[in-house]
Amino acid sequence: MMHLANKYSMFLSNLLNLVFSNTNINFKYEFLPITYYNESTFITDSFKLAQSGYSFILPALALGVTQRDLGNLKDLENDVMKLGEKLKPLQSAYTQSANSVGAPEKSSDEKSEKTIANEVSLDNQGGVNE
Repeated sequence: MMHLANKYSMFLSNLLNLVFSNTNINFKYEFLPITYYNESTFITDSFKLAQSGYSFILPALALGVTQRDLGNLKDLENDVMKLGEKLKPLQSAYTQSANSVGAPEKSSDEKSEKTIANEVSLDNQGGVNE
């Protein structure tokens, strides 16, 4: 089925370029490779790519949202409703900051003898003791 869609997209691209293109403008018409059978897989995979920094337009297009509607929705959320300040996205391992890692440091009287011995050993070996 995609073979036919690719031929049709090539035909439309050539037609658009024949009628409307010039030295500065070139058109490429393309069908997304989404079928009834791979729709959920394509959406899941493109959403994972968007989480890694790839285009977030692909999952939206796969869900049937147009580029114009997506732009208008983002403008409404960010500029008019200011949801970026009110709603924070869920944190993942990729989005969390590494400023404070691990458990908070205990005071000297709360540390066990073994912990103190390990810290002294680290100091003697030239290790970093934060």
